[in-house]
Amino acid sequence: MSANRRTTGSKRKAPRTAWKPGQSGNPGGRPPDGESWASVIKAVSDMNVDEILAFIGTASALGKKIGRLPRGVQVKYLVTARVFAELMSAPTAGLWTGLMDRAEGKVREQIQIDGILNVENLIGTLNKVYGTGNDNRGK
Repeated sequence: MSANRRTTGSKRKAPRTAWKPGQSGNPGGRPPDGESWASVIKAVSDMNVDEILAFIGTASALGKKIGRLPRGVQVKYLVTARVFAELMSAPTAGLWTGLMDRAEGKVREQIQIDGILNVENLIGTLNKVYGTGNDNRGK
């Protein structure tokens, strides 16, 4: 007997909070601008030291630490300089990889297959998925 059936044979009732058929799993959509992590990170990285100090204050330990940074420089430049300084003094593969992935894009992984790939009717399956290449569409 199925897990959805009680011993009486009737279907179990869906919880009140269950999605209705056709209902989106994210009805609110993405957060409004200014509330997503990406927009917050961009906003803070575009600030300079004085703007951040005005935002968080100077009394906290964080405010005091930020107050020692050069004025008039955007945070993204300070962070980038810090990453480079760290790479020069104590390089790590993770820091280097993260920087290079961001700057140059991730390196594509390439796989080399030696031998014969023997899959029954592979060409027929590929033709069904991608077409034979012999059609006259667009002509």
